[in-house]
Formats: sequence, structure tokens, C-alpha cells
Amino acid sequence: MQRNQLIIFPEPQIMEVGEGRLFLGSREKGNSVILLSEVKEELQAYAGEIIKRSIAESIVGKDSCAIAEKDEGETEKIIISLERVPCNFSFGEDVINSDQAYILEVSKNIISIKAKSAAGFLYAAQTFKQLLELEDETLYFPVVKIIDWPQFKYRGLYMESKWGPDLMTLDDW
Repeated sequence: MQRNQLIIFPEPQIMEVGEGRLFLGSREKGNSVILLSEVKEELQAYAGEIIKRSIAESIVGKDSCAIAEKDEGETEKIIISLERVPCNFSFGEDVINSDQAYILEVSKNIISIKAKSAAGFLYAAQTFKQLLELEDETLYFPVVKIIDWPQFKYRGLYMESKWGPDLMTLDDW
């Protein structure tokens, strides 16, 4: 897959794909220490756990990536910042349902996630999982900036079969 063709579901409202990608870990190339910023709320911490698990499950082999709570002097570090923004923070003029909005931005060695609510952090963590790229037993993360929010107050997915929704059974799936 080409770097400029990231596939994320649901498709984010705004996505800018930059050049390059972040190295997160590999057997051959050594370890990255991933520092997860301190979180103070339970659901924010849960989003952090989703991110930790998705990194750990994606890398092939043990000890290919260390996830730490504090800096222990390792040379190569990736910082994942989960920052709650104030209620009056504006994601942009067109943003509706901003309480569920989030910004996921990747720069040199920082993956920054900003949200107003726990829901925003949860949706950002789900997007994070989809952005992980495993290539030749090496885990990368694309340089990208995503601003996303739901178009409607309630998120959902409507699927219809050729027979109509009232004629489907679980066996049809």
C-alpha cells in the first residue's frame, strides 16, 4: 500500500498525510521506548491501554518495543501524548459534535492525541490501531494529521442486504 493511500474506517473528516513514517519497533533494528503521557481519567487511561495493546500485538517477537510510563534514559524514544483540551477548544468552524472530536497528529517523534472527552480518546485510539503498519516484521506509524468528528450525534453503521433488512437472519452474515 502506498503511503498516501491510508485506508481508515470510518473515513476521517480531515486527513493530511505527510512524508515518511515513525519507526516503532523491530527485531532487527532494535528497540524503541514508547513513553505514554500521564493520564488522569479512567477512560483516557483505557484509550492508552488500547494503544499499548495494539502496539504490543502488532510487533512480531518479544522485546521488540518497550512501553514505559517514564523516561529511563533510552536513546530512541517515541512519545504518545494523550491531552484533554478545554471545553471551549475549537476543532474548526465546521465541526459538529465536537465533544466526540479528536486530533491525531504525528511529528518527528511525537504522536499527539487531543480530545475534549473520553469518547474522543476512544475513537482516536481506534484510528491509531488502524494506522499501524507492519512491514517485514517492523512496525511503523505514518506521519499524518487527522481531525475527525462524527457527522451525526449518534454513530452507527447501516447495512442492507439484497433481500432487505427484515428478511435477513444471522446466518446471512
